[in-house]
Amino acid sequence: MKHFIKMAIALILGVVALGFQSCGSDDDEPDAKVYATVSDIQGTWHGTLDGFYYRFTFDGDNYSYNQMNVADNNITASSSGTFAIKDHKIVFSGGKNEVPWSDEEIFWTNNTKNYLQIGQYLSLSPGK
Repeated sequence: MKHFIKMAIALILGVVALGFQSCGSDDDEPDAKVYATVSDIQGTWHGTLDGFYYRFTFDGDNYSYNQMNVADNNITASSSGTFAIKDHKIVFSGGKNEVPWSDEEIFWTNNTKNYLQIGQYLSLSPGK
């Protein structure tokens, strides 16, 4: 019986300890975003989203953009023109077709700056 009581007390103490552990602060600040600059993103970036392959090339303040349907390898959209980054958002202009991510936030997904995020969903990696 003494063994049972000791085990019950140990179990209760364990549950109480776990309860206190889970009561951490919810006021932790989120990691600050590392925003991209025009000089950071020079070169070619590519990624896929919802069955499409996207390729962006940034050269100075000029850009070119292609969107390809992965299922049939057809280019479904392309554009080129100039771009700027204002208030942490990329703005494309001067192209014959609208770029869907114009006026979207642009930032790095990590501190090593090897994955570029445009908007909420499009993640790009460096490439050719």
